[in-house]
Amino acid sequence: MQSILLISHGQMANGVKNALSMFFGNEVKQLESLALLPEMGADEFGAQIKEKLEQLKCDDGTVIFADVLGGTPFNQASLLLDEKTDLIVGMNLPMLMEFLATREYGRIEVDHLLDVGKQGIVSAKALFSQETVEEDDD
Repeated sequence: MQSILLISHGQMANGVKNALSMFFGNEVKQLESLALLPEMGADEFGAQIKEKLEQLKCDDGTVIFADVLGGTPFNQASLLLDEKTDLIVGMNLPMLMEFLATREYGRIEVDHLLDVGKQGIVSAKALFSQETVEEDDD
């Protein structure tokens, strides 16, 4: 089972972890989060990521989910990538729920998680207007 590290600017990663507990309970194994706070430097945050990766170390590897491309969390995590560590940027709840629901069955394909994350982003207006068009066609 792959471990998961959520990283973000501010408390987003901690909030996402909290939201996941509503679906999977408070005792999700091999799931940690780190928040980059305004008073932290990049190197300090990078050291915290490295420490968490050591704590989460498992044979199946770790997937790091970061909030935004090019930010300090992403930049620091990208320095720590290896054959057992993946980094996905633009985390959202649908992709993380998919990961948690299926990771016990083997390694998850990163491309699959990206597709799930993209499918979770929709315009409600467009969705509802599409349903209205489909209902009118019936």
